[in-house]
Amino acid sequence: MLNRTHRIVIASFLLLISLLPFLAAESLLADFIEERNLDLHWDELTARGILYRGTEMVSFMLDFPLISHNLEQAIPVEPLYFAAAGLMLPDSTRQRLEAIFPDTADSDFRQVSKIFIDPGHGGRDPGTIGRLGDGSQIFEKDIVLQIALDLAERLRAEYPEKEIILSRDSDVYLTLEERTELANSLTSGPDEKIVFVSIHANAALDRRARGIEVWYLPPEYRRQVLDEDDVDDESRTVLPILNSILEEEYTVESILLGQSIDRVMMGELGGFTQSRGLKEMDWYVVRKAYMPSVLVEVGFVTNADEVELLNNPLYLQKISQGIYNGLTDFIQDFESVSR
Repeated sequence: MLNRTHRIVIASFLLLISLLPFLAAESLLADFIEERNLDLHWDELTARGILYRGTEMVSFMLDFPLISHNLEQAIPVEPLYFAAAGLMLPDSTRQRLEAIFPDTADSDFRQVSKIFIDPGHGGRDPGTIGRLGDGSQIFEKDIVLQIALDLAERLRAEYPEKEIILSRDSDVYLTLEERTELANSLTSGPDEKIVFVSIHANAALDRRARGIEVWYLPPEYRRQVLDEDDVDDESRTVLPILNSILEEEYTVESILLGQSIDRVMMGELGGFTQSRGLKEMDWYVVRKAYMPSVLVEVGFVTNADEVELLNNPLYLQKISQGIYNGLTDFIQDFESVSR
């Protein structure tokens, strides 16, 4: 006959057996993050976290039965929770996350899906005005439009699968707000990127100033990329964190894009002009374009030699080729990294 001690041991064993499916149906979130090559932003104060990779993002809160996918879809789940081993991920919730973050070994490469080209000024706004040796005038709006049209043609020939968009393809006037609204209205799929390139010509009081410049938004400038209308209720308390993540991503990619264009353009133009380097400025079109974005100054119309070059269609084609080469280098590097 079983004594009381034996009965307790057997009951405990049977209870353990009954709990095994549940005990096995969980894993450490840290292991899942490493396996799927994810990044985690964790806010200790609010007990909220954000998992992200590429353009996919999931926000969650401890012991809360919902996760938010890309700020749009609220998904019921078994809550994540803390245990002695660390942050635990229930198996059913893991399956949900696996669908959002597929194994990188089985996934396609990320890609640049759209390129937005913005030739500055236009219509009643001529931009900066240069004077040629024969006394005639040359307008920034015409210079940059020729470059943009040629650049778009090159990109469309090279990337028929990508969408190449011009803010204007003729001599029309657009406000700065209209340009960025056009760019920000573009949509992209998972692991797709849109890039923004604004093209301008320069001027200076110092008539000796010459060369190309590539500008990006200073890293310390903080854009409000998302507002409360862009997210669901569950994500609103972590809105500053979400903005910080997206802003950091855009800043890094803008710098890489700017470096690529600046470096490669000099391969085309080195015998004619000089690089004045990468520069930081919160130009309106750069700070209001919510994507990797740069502004390229293609030369000074106030320089007697450079203004003559900017009036030469063959030289403008060389500028276009230089920007094109920089973009293709950036695209190749970006798309060579798997999701």
